[in-house]
Amino acid sequence: MHTSQKCDSRSAVADYIAFCCPECKGTLSKRPNAYHCEACNRNYPIQDGIGCFSDLATYHGEVPKPLMATILKDSERLGYKKAFQQHIQDPFIYKYVDDESRSLWISIIPHGQESTFLDVGCGWGTNAAPISQEVGAVVALDATFERVKFVQIRCRQDKKFNVTPVLGSAIKLPLPDNSVDVVAFNGVLEWLGGIDTSRNPVELQQLALREARRVLKAGGHVYIGIENRFSLRYMLGDQDDHSFLRFTSLMPRVIANVYCRLRTGGPYFTYTHSLSEYHRLIREAGFSKVKSYFPWPDYRNPTAIVTLGREPVAEQLSAILNGGVKPSFRQRIYLSLLKFLTSFEGKGRLCHSFCFVASK
Repeated sequence: MHTSQKCDSRSAVADYIAFCCPECKGTLSKRPNAYHCEACNRNYPIQDGIGCFSDLATYHGEVPKPLMATILKDSERLGYKKAFQQHIQDPFIYKYVDDESRSLWISIIPHGQESTFLDVGCGWGTNAAPISQEVGAVVALDATFERVKFVQIRCRQDKKFNVTPVLGSAIKLPLPDNSVDVVAFNGVLEWLGGIDTSRNPVELQQLALREARRVLKAGGHVYIGIENRFSLRYMLGDQDDHSFLRFTSLMPRVIANVYCRLRTGGPYFTYTHSLSEYHRLIREAGFSKVKSYFPWPDYRNPTAIVTLGREPVAEQLSAILNGGVKPSFRQRIYLSLLKFLTSFEGKGRLCHSFCFVASK
């Protein structure tokens, strides 16, 4: 992947992104309405200026598809901020769309004005937009066209022209080998089991990590933000962040699958892992020097990210307990118990979520 003087000045960079065929990795030629693979003769449409390397009909989103269509229409007419203020009533979803603190993880990743980032599962652009101010180029990839269309509108209106929205799959990236400096999976890896529910979700996670390693330059980094399967919060009865049922992540996978089918009618595919399982998964994909972090309150909208370990976690929890904003009684019990258990076991294995940075 190349950046240029035009990219450095934040002009449109789509023409400087070197895509490849996601199926055969062959070279693509850009035609007026499609990318054409010279090797396997496949064509990939260009819709509204967006390269589409996976199924345009796929839809996954926080809001129903008809509402998303309305938000896109009103984003063009009123501006994207007014559009989601008008149409998104759920505070959790609104924060997910609006709060750019979600990108605080960039502070633990080596980067500079020449860096190229790939944001896998870019969603509404809450990572890609703020990150674009600190790097040379951002490829914002998602499997839902409506999402990447929203990112296109958002970044155009905010004059962040070094963001290139792309429709594509995490397990078949449309980028050449050794072409980006950072690949980010922020709240994405656990959802990959939904790509094909007939396959083991761990297999799909491994495929995505190997694809990330393939497109990374030598010395590049992968970032992962994700929940802990054995979070103390889950043990205390909080709902699972993905199935929205209690204790599913703690169950053996087979039992969790039966339980979810009985309760929701669908399979259990949102696999999260323990701290040691994450390290094994990342290393088996070929990465080295895996560093672990504790994000507070979680990786989704962190206010702080510290090294995962007895002393840093205990210090962060003490600061919260003794800070100006007093936790509720239930939260104080949770924080005190987490601090005690972390001091005892020493690794932070019961924290609610983790951030990982690993090198190629």
